[in-house]
Amino acid sequence: MHAAQGAFRPIRLLDTTQQQQQQQQQQQQQEQQQQQKEQQQQQQQKQQQQQQKQQQPFSLLVYTACSRRG
Repeated sequence: MHAAQGAFRPIRLLDTTQQQQQQQQQQQQQEQQQQQKEQQQQQQQKQQQQQQKQQQPFSLLVYTACSRRG
């Protein structure tokens, strides 16, 4: 009986920590989505400006790749 009780305890602890982790992940995902939206808007504005200047498409690709890393 004692061994069985001991085995159940860590499972309950894991459940609570997993729930906390899931909540944190959801918050992080929401924050990331907001950041991505902001970045997309900024990139669209920059792309429109570059299109007006009629630069080569290659430099535009390099620019977006660099901005994603940063």
